[in-house]
Amino acid sequence: MSPKFLVLSLILLSVLFAFPSTSKGYSSQSLGPGPATFVIATIAGGPQTVDPAMAYDTASGELVANVYDALIAFKGTRTSEFVPWLAESYSVSPDGFTYQFKIRPNVPWQNTSYGFVTPTDAEYSFERMLVRDYTGGPAWMFWYPIFGVFKAGDFGSLSDPAAATMVGNKIDSAVTSNATHLTIQFQTGNAYLAFSGILAQTWGSVLSKQWCIDHGDWNPAVDRLSDGTWVNAHDPPEAPPRWSPSPLDNPARMMGSGPFKLDYLNWGASWSIARNTAFWGGWGTNRVSLLGVDAPSLGYLDRITEYFIADYAIRLAGFTGTNPIYDSIAVPRSQISTLWQQSGIRCTYPLPTPMVDGLFFSYNVSMRSPYIGSPTNATYFGQNGIRPDFFSDVHARRAVAYSFNWSQFITSAYLGEAQQPILPIPVWDAFYNSSLTGYRYNPAKAIEEWKLAWGGQVWANGFRFTIVYNNIPRQTVANMLKTSLEAQNPKFHVDVVEPPCGNYGAVWHGGPGGRATGPIYIVGWLHDYPDADDWVTPFIESSGTFAYPQHIDMDPYSSLMDDLIDWGRHNTTNEGRSYNYQRLWQLYIQQVPSVPLEEAVGRRFERDWVQGWYFNPAYPGVYGYTMWKQDLPPEDVDSDGKVDIRDLATAAKAFGAYYIQPLLPPNPSGPAGYYSINWNSKADVNIVNPSTGARSDMKIDIKDLATIVKLYGFIGDPWTPGS
Repeated sequence: MSPKFLVLSLILLSVLFAFPSTSKGYSSQSLGPGPATFVIATIAGGPQTVDPAMAYDTASGELVANVYDALIAFKGTRTSEFVPWLAESYSVSPDGFTYQFKIRPNVPWQNTSYGFVTPTDAEYSFERMLVRDYTGGPAWMFWYPIFGVFKAGDFGSLSDPAAATMVGNKIDSAVTSNATHLTIQFQTGNAYLAFSGILAQTWGSVLSKQWCIDHGDWNPAVDRLSDGTWVNAHDPPEAPPRWSPSPLDNPARMMGSGPFKLDYLNWGASWSIARNTAFWGGWGTNRVSLLGVDAPSLGYLDRITEYFIADYAIRLAGFTGTNPIYDSIAVPRSQISTLWQQSGIRCTYPLPTPMVDGLFFSYNVSMRSPYIGSPTNATYFGQNGIRPDFFSDVHARRAVAYSFNWSQFITSAYLGEAQQPILPIPVWDAFYNSSLTGYRYNPAKAIEEWKLAWGGQVWANGFRFTIVYNNIPRQTVANMLKTSLEAQNPKFHVDVVEPPCGNYGAVWHGGPGGRATGPIYIVGWLHDYPDADDWVTPFIESSGTFAYPQHIDMDPYSSLMDDLIDWGRHNTTNEGRSYNYQRLWQLYIQQVPSVPLEEAVGRRFERDWVQGWYFNPAYPGVYGYTMWKQDLPPEDVDSDGKVDIRDLATAAKAFGAYYIQPLLPPNPSGPAGYYSINWNSKADVNIVNPSTGARSDMKIDIKDLATIVKLYGFIGDPWTPGS
């Protein structure tokens, strides 16, 4: 027996003898809005569209994900493992060029008059994505892997009938079906392992072909791929009443095969979805094993309703008290203390987020840029400005990187609810390498680099440039850099301004040829799909969203970095991809074309009767199929209706872990927002305030194990459907 398990055994023996077991008697609560109705109050906004071929925002994606099915799904909480979903099974050819899906038989559409899902429906859905090709939509994620271009027009002018016919035939040959299977064939001669992560998201949704046609959508029998007339349905113009180009938005129409059906959508106000009683996945105990979720599902929801409410005070009032009307609300980071450790409210934390902010250096800007001071010529060094290519010198970029105080920034701007990534991908990504040494705040190293920049001319003559911001955290970054840099040398001057008319895009991609006008700018990236390629492409590739405006192609290693990105993107094995990315990370840190600033930590607040929710950073909000409502004690860590060895094992696995909540006195001492690697907020169950029933002391220790053992043997009442 290992020492760890020996210690655990002794702990269990001691607490088992210390407390009697209990089997019944946990008090019942009202379950808020109702035993099978889940109500969310979130920030203002709401879905922009209900069309899966247009939905490119999380609010739209949340609704789409509950109504439609994709061919494959993420396996539980994992972002790089998948399970068959609407496809009964699927395969990828050894060369990575061909994806084949056996469509699950006898899956009914929510409107049963349209029969069952067929491979023809799946073929139509993907061809429709490529045909519609909405501007600003997700279609590029299919165009690029399959055809090597980002949109249909990249093949040539679609007003040319010959070009339109050629592109239509390409679509027709790439996506095919027969009586049982859908096949997607890459036309590029390159593999693209990230494609599975694209297919598993809302833009991989399958729609009913006939239902779409009946509601005014693309009809391939009229606007044919074979003769180029499909362009009549390509990227249609916006139309009233909502000025959406999709016929599914005017009014909102949804009809899929997913677990919930659209009841109503009041744009910008609320939506509600009702359980699809005929859902092919079924409704009952342990059904979520289809998703690879390692926990039972003891019940289900009949309805999910979401309200969009800007005023936090209104959300808070409806969430607390003896008769709450909301089961979960959005809580601003600055308001966490209003709910922290309140009885009856569960906070799950910390949750990784799919977003990273970065500080970018422009290798060259126009002499007419308003953000480089007043240089007299293109080779100027002095306190009145900077030369346009000032940050093409790697030492200048490194000096700024060493000048930023991440700890101070994360504490002040994020209240400790963030961490510093050293690479331009989230720390939870499979290809992240935490063993590498990135940049840390070090003014002495910054001065060393300034003395090397441009052969020492920067240190001797000084500079002046402007950092532009467009929100409060970015203003904090700019002001912190100003303070740090100006303290290093009295000849260093930094101005901090907000762009006129709020036109921040003009700073980082609004110059000639779509280049940056600011020598330094701050931009964030929210992933499209959970894969390293979706991060390195915008951050590092010379044609990328951020890298292109900054003239990264002027970097002497840019070509090699492009090659490593391309090799990593098209390699057929994860081992091969990892080899290329590890070489890329070393060059990225060495050349520092940008500086990752922070990856915020997320939290989820819900009433403690909400069960079955689990976190996957690729999900666009709540996925209701795995959820239900039941009054279970916190000691039932895995929410399976009983307190047993699984709950003890979960707490034991996290034994010794802790989390330092930044709004309360740190205990143990350490940096605000820090958590140890095995931290599990659900296993932190010991009672802190017996008078209120509030739980959690931000560490998992013998008290948590004792609390679980005291209720050991508890069996909850069987779940019963709501009225």
